[in-house]
Amino acid sequence: MNQLAIHNRCGKMAKAGTLLKFRPSNLNHIYTMAKAYRTIPHVSESDKQKFLDRIEIDEQTGCHNWTGRISSQGYGLMRLSGVSYLASRISYTILYGEFPAELCCCHHCDNPKCVNPEHLFLGTHADNMTDKTKKGRGNQPSGERHGSVTKPLSRPRGVKHGLAKLDDAKALEIVRLRKEEGLFHRDIAKRFGVCHAIVGRIINRKIWTHLEF
Repeated sequence: MNQLAIHNRCGKMAKAGTLLKFRPSNLNHIYTMAKAYRTIPHVSESDKQKFLDRIEIDEQTGCHNWTGRISSQGYGLMRLSGVSYLASRISYTILYGEFPAELCCCHHCDNPKCVNPEHLFLGTHADNMTDKTKKGRGNQPSGERHGSVTKPLSRPRGVKHGLAKLDDAKALEIVRLRKEEGLFHRDIAKRFGVCHAIVGRIINRKIWTHLEF
């Protein structure tokens, strides 16, 4: 079934669930995505045609990939009456009608650029996070799987770290002052112009671990 035929069908709206909690990474993105997650207004025939003109169908996957503007997270964006909305939400609205702004428009295909309504489903934020985890995108590496363990040479350490106030010699002196002279963390910290927590982390080998002492 082609895109136009799919969008000419009608369906039922889903019921509202819990509020969507979206945490974008910067202020510009906050503004754009706050608009994008609003309830989609009436989509005119001319806007529908503009929408269809920005779709490229992948015959292998069945995805209708958005060729227009893309958000920083890879989702399609389209302007309606001067306001940006997620293309996937517009697609769902064209086919099924208006749905509550607090619901997410999730992807069965896990392709953020896809706007094929047959690949979309509505869910709460919790539903979206559960789906993300099931697809293996919600498990952030930690512990033995963290990059600092698996690829230690790729992590900036010591003086190579952009925020470092110390160097190797000063870190070793901090350890010596504590172990040999018994100075308190706060006194050592004042001497080197760092907070006492940094001193503690060095002494307890939480940071500057490439040094031998």
